[in-house]
Amino acid sequence: MKILKISAAIVLALSVSACFENIETGNVGVSSFMGQTNPEPLMPGTYQTFTRSIYEVSGKIINVSFDKLHPKSFDNLSLDEFDVDVLYQIDVKRAPALSVKYQNDMAYRDGAYLVADKFVTKQAMDAVFSGVAQFNANTMHTKRDDIAKAIHESLQHKLDVEVGKDWISVRNVNIRKIITDKTQEENIRKISAAKFAIDQKIAENEAEEKNNMVILTQASGRAAANAALSKSITPELLKMRELDVLEKFAQSGTHTVLLPQGGGAAPLINVK
Repeated sequence: MKILKISAAIVLALSVSACFENIETGNVGVSSFMGQTNPEPLMPGTYQTFTRSIYEVSGKIINVSFDKLHPKSFDNLSLDEFDVDVLYQIDVKRAPALSVKYQNDMAYRDGAYLVADKFVTKQAMDAVFSGVAQFNANTMHTKRDDIAKAIHESLQHKLDVEVGKDWISVRNVNIRKIITDKTQEENIRKISAAKFAIDQKIAENEAEEKNNMVILTQASGRAAANAALSKSITPELLKMRELDVLEKFAQSGTHTVLLPQGGGAAPLINVK
């Protein structure tokens, strides 16, 4: 008897718990009664489902990943690989309307429904191909940000037109990999290596030129100093220096000095 009572209690508890729906933070609930959807979303919390049906809709940022795509560039070359993530988020106030309009495009992930997910995924794929098609394959590696911006703008415009202004917002476009063509990739690596070698050589030449300029400047400075010194040594200055030497020489003791007949002082010769 006790076992029957316990079983009945468990069944009752499960039945009661099944009559409530919990909406997590960041999500909203969409409720309906007799096939009519309530246009107002339910905010996070716990709600009874005795008299209505409720399902949880994600209001968080959703990541749509594309791997190994082969879009064509502006110059009509198919890429070997293009990997990209597109992140979008719905306006939770529009969740009921979106769930009605795109009831066949919902997906279910992590305990909540993603309204219009299939529709957004398709539009994102189209935006990727149209965005890549605006750029040449040989410059695509240097245009990641520009390509991401083109995809972002193309998708947001499409969603605004098809769904409603800002009902679904593109939060980010992250390009993970671009491989245009294996042969071209190898050529790009060779060009990059050659450019690096050239830049290194230019840097070395510039350093050598700077060093030569320093040496030249120092030599020019010494030459200018020597020239200034040479100009300052006049015959009168030399004469005065000779007289100073003679005077000091005469004061140092008894000496015999030979003077030439011209009157100029000859080299001093001690004949003592």
